[in-house]
Amino acid sequence: MDAKYFKNSYCREIVHGNYTLIIAHDSGTYINLRSSIWNNIQYYMENNIKIDKKYEDIIRVLLEYGIIYQTCKGNLVYKSIMLQLTSACNLHCIHCCAQMISSKGIVTMEIINKVINLNPQLLILTGGEPMMHPQFWSIAKYIRKHFRNELRLMTNATLITEKNIGDLCSYFDSVDISMDGKNNEDTSRIRGGGVYEHAINAIHLLKKYDKKVTVSAVVECFTEDFANQFDELAFSLGVDTILRELDIVDEVMKNFDDIVVGGKNIILRIK
Repeated sequence: MDAKYFKNSYCREIVHGNYTLIIAHDSGTYINLRSSIWNNIQYYMENNIKIDKKYEDIIRVLLEYGIIYQTCKGNLVYKSIMLQLTSACNLHCIHCCAQMISSKGIVTMEIINKVINLNPQLLILTGGEPMMHPQFWSIAKYIRKHFRNELRLMTNATLITEKNIGDLCSYFDSVDISMDGKNNEDTSRIRGGGVYEHAINAIHLLKKYDKKVTVSAVVECFTEDFANQFDELAFSLGVDTILRELDIVDEVMKNFDDIVVGGKNIILRIK
């Protein structure tokens, strides 16, 4: 049976002239394609038509970036799944949209087992703050025992300590730390005081265990040269970076002037 392709539901498209910028919000990856090519590929996918061979190289890139997924022999191949353990969080970030887009309550073992059985190439535990789940450690241990692919933790790092770093690194292959700042001043403005120091300390602890670490930031919160400065910080720490797009929801709009340095014009230039 030929492979079937589906668009990642977390993708957003921005059309500019003859090109479409396609952003995968779950991974932070993006690709810029001619709109005519992207429209043709979508037509093939939506109508279950075998995709023209001339698009093979593009399809490979779209799969690699998580823009599209494929099924083979009737089984859906998941590149990544984000599992929200809890909506609870110990921070009050001014750019947070969790109240608008997150599930309420905490995840159940029934859901966890269903996700494990889907066998994604990458499973990301997120929140809220996932480490706030009352059974976080037992869940992490259970998933690690029954799941053999990459397991990643997405966290604000404030609950990572020298006492628990050993267990954390025994369960997770990689950790994504939300910093939203290239220094203490930036991070404190968005996430609150003390968060930057916690993040830096957590990075040093994780690097001692040779763990893959990524630091992430919402790009619209800063001036246009922020990306380069954030990359420089990450390079000095020996970690990778992900730049994410700001979700403009009602709660975010209440703090818009405090969140976006440069106002609406900076968002237009970034896009």
